[in-house]
Amino acid sequence: MSALKTSLLLSFFIILSGISYAQSIKLSGRITDIQGNPLPEANVKIKPAQAKSDANGQYSLAVPAIGQYEVEVILMGFEKINQSITVQGDNQALDFKLLPADYQIQEVMISTQKRVQNKIDVPITIDVLGGQKLNKLNLQELNELSAFTPGVQLEIQSANNPAFAIRGITSDNLDPRSQPRVSLSMDAVSISRPSLAVAELYDMERVEIAKGPQGTLLGRSVQIGAINLIRKKPVKDQLVDFKAQYGNYNKRLFNGMYNYGSETSAFANRFAFAYNAQDGFVKNLSGGRLNGKNTLAFRNSSRFFLKNDGTMDLVLSYQRDDAPGTSFKSGVWRPKNGDLKPSTFADLDRGKDLGIERDVYSATFLQDHKLSDTWTLSTVTGFNRYFARENFDADGTAAPVLNPTDRSYGNQFSQELRLNYDKGSKFNGFVGLNYFFENSKENVNLRVNEQYLFPAFVSGQISDQIIQQLPNVLKMIPAAEKLDIAQYGGLINPAVNRLFPSQSPLLLNGVPQPTTTLPNLYKIVAQELSSFNIMPFIPEQYRGIASWMIPNGIISPEVLEGLVGTYAPEQAELLNSISSAPLNPNHNESYSMIGKTHSFDIFMDGTYSLTEKLKLTAGIRGTYERITGAYQSQETTDPSIIAQFRNNNNNLLSPVANKWITEFKDYVSYVGRLAMNYKFHPSHNVYATVSKGRRPPVLYVWPGASKNLKPEIVWNYELGVKGVHNNILSYSLAGYYYDWSSFQTTRLVPVDGVIGLQQVAEDAGKARSFGVESSVEYQIMKFMNIYGNYAFVDAKFNDKDSDGNTQLYSGNTFRMTPKHSFTVGMDITQMIDEKKQIYFRPNYSYKSKVYFEDDNREYLSQKGYGIMNATVGIKFFTTAKRTMDISLFGKNILDQKFIMDAGNSGDNIGLPTFVAGARGTYGVSLGVSL
Repeated sequence: MSALKTSLLLSFFIILSGISYAQSIKLSGRITDIQGNPLPEANVKIKPAQAKSDANGQYSLAVPAIGQYEVEVILMGFEKINQSITVQGDNQALDFKLLPADYQIQEVMISTQKRVQNKIDVPITIDVLGGQKLNKLNLQELNELSAFTPGVQLEIQSANNPAFAIRGITSDNLDPRSQPRVSLSMDAVSISRPSLAVAELYDMERVEIAKGPQGTLLGRSVQIGAINLIRKKPVKDQLVDFKAQYGNYNKRLFNGMYNYGSETSAFANRFAFAYNAQDGFVKNLSGGRLNGKNTLAFRNSSRFFLKNDGTMDLVLSYQRDDAPGTSFKSGVWRPKNGDLKPSTFADLDRGKDLGIERDVYSATFLQDHKLSDTWTLSTVTGFNRYFARENFDADGTAAPVLNPTDRSYGNQFSQELRLNYDKGSKFNGFVGLNYFFENSKENVNLRVNEQYLFPAFVSGQISDQIIQQLPNVLKMIPAAEKLDIAQYGGLINPAVNRLFPSQSPLLLNGVPQPTTTLPNLYKIVAQELSSFNIMPFIPEQYRGIASWMIPNGIISPEVLEGLVGTYAPEQAELLNSISSAPLNPNHNESYSMIGKTHSFDIFMDGTYSLTEKLKLTAGIRGTYERITGAYQSQETTDPSIIAQFRNNNNNLLSPVANKWITEFKDYVSYVGRLAMNYKFHPSHNVYATVSKGRRPPVLYVWPGASKNLKPEIVWNYELGVKGVHNNILSYSLAGYYYDWSSFQTTRLVPVDGVIGLQQVAEDAGKARSFGVESSVEYQIMKFMNIYGNYAFVDAKFNDKDSDGNTQLYSGNTFRMTPKHSFTVGMDITQMIDEKKQIYFRPNYSYKSKVYFEDDNREYLSQKGYGIMNATVGIKFFTTAKRTMDISLFGKNILDQKFIMDAGNSGDNIGLPTFVAGARGTYGVSLGVSL
């Protein structure tokens, strides 16, 4: 592979070495706004030449001779510049500052296709939130983006456990052997692993969310969409920003930035930090609060400006999360003097020990080197390391049934090398290579108190199994043909329920009720047998001795023990070991999983102008990957009578594998896209796309049950239109249809070696999804802007597979998928005078019913609900760069109660839990820019 890279690069450089430049007078400069921020995609025209500014606001062009020229600078959302200039010699610098245009929608620039473009020109469905808009909407966390990106659902259960869903497809599996469906990246470096993904949004340039399979553009794991977080880079100026907030639930936020640079320097540096903390929304009776936040993040970005208009960026960042625990509140057992509502107080027994600690270190190196007027060499190098530890209460009660500690570790390294070609408006594109390596591990320690696990789950499970098997057992009795099995089953079932109650009280008014020993089997069975005639059940050859031993028909425990010992010695040994056996209050076991990925990609993508208005875009990415999965769970030395009875070893919940079970497999695959767009007006574009997406296969490694799921394949067919009308109305409308094969899901099923149920990876066969997304923004008046979006998603499993067989989850809706969602809002901003501005920015978002599991259990769902947010404030201007902003903010100001997740780990042992969403918050904010 290294030889391939070398030969490819050499070929390109040989081609480049033959490029020569025409002799002319070169002009260059920088386009910025009045605050000194670079403005990309500005059109600079000096007849007969013209150019566009790049991502740093830089432009360059050539004129034939010295003399007088008319220059025109145009950028949507800014006032046009028309002025005369005198060209006096070569390498003359001409900078321009553009003033914002009144009563206009600002142009949105993106880099999804590896070059800076107007959003309208890109033939895919994409939502963009710029840094200014993030600040206006007071968006600081990933989950807050959902309301402003139709068809996208983002939930953060904790910093270690987020869920990302785009157009009905969810990516949230912590298992390191799984592969993401939705790609999350930071400056084009993947951070898709859940324990790595939750990043604080501070000092952001913009957020781009691309819909549909985008593997050609954004990487091998972009099966259904990608979220790219683009951070601000240093500029040639001195800038300071600071923001502070305080609110209810002891909300504290401090964000700051200092940018150092000058027009004469080839180096600039930008340092930014964020502190975001809040006490938990849910009180925990056993101590502390739950569902809170405590995050500290730092970032330092250094930029080197190269002589050929290129740049080099080194970005170092660190984020530390030290948050209180997640409120996994039981949906079965109430806390003391409480209720089952997830939003009210809970009683989780570990108290203040619940919580999450997470450290994320990252380094990113970016380089754009302009080799010529048509060729640019770009490199993206990324390294990420994370460690996370989460203590949580899986059963959601005051009883210490199951208290896990989840530890996740991982390293990622990626290297991309890309050559971009742009020769005017006829053709542009890129070709590149990518290498990705990931090594991730998850270790889960399970602390189990058998004295509570038995009444909560095990007793009922044993009871159900005995009752289900009873008819077959009765039929094996020699005299069974003379028995009314239903009659005797009805008599025996109460005895079974006395031995193993199916509904033992785990708590009484919130107070735990332990069961210290297993039942005395002989005593209870003897009592039950004495209540009816057992002679028909005794083989005929033994009835004489039975009549002698129980002449009055009453069996004592001692007699029963003697009978079993005499005629069923093997069963007697087992019964003797469990009858009245003590239950272990402190059982510990653990299991570990490892996932490794090596991948090599070669990709290319290009756009060709068939006519002035009609363009054809095509791209392909080929991938070789080696995926490795591993599992280990050593048998614990802590004795467990339940595990010995059920599993013949000491492990209750993790199948024993004393040595690592490891499997790996190599894959070669491709994804691609074909798109056509027709720009029927300079500001309006219609496009159609066909693209293929792929989720890498799952190596589900499990003792005695390993499986290799096929890659999940999806074909996307999409049609859309977007544009800007008269600079006061922007819109987008897209419809799509997805067709899946080998759809990967998980199912809660019994597994050998586990007393509870286990989430097992399954191939659910074929599935389909179709939907519509739309957004609109309208500048009604100079001071008033309204906006809205709507998404319809119908995502279901097919009734039949490709062979006509009924499928798993036939007709069910995909999890975390609202059929309808919308947001409406407005921005009223009015200048009081030259130095003061007031504003009011409310918005309301709604989403319809969602299921939290693919099996669509009704009690694991959330009905439709809406959230209202608003900000009102005043902004003071000293100069264009010096401002102070004071505001009041409210999030979920109507205090809508909802759940963000349901089921969870407690579902494995029959104790599903529910996690409440954020409650209403409000506070005051102060921002200063210098």
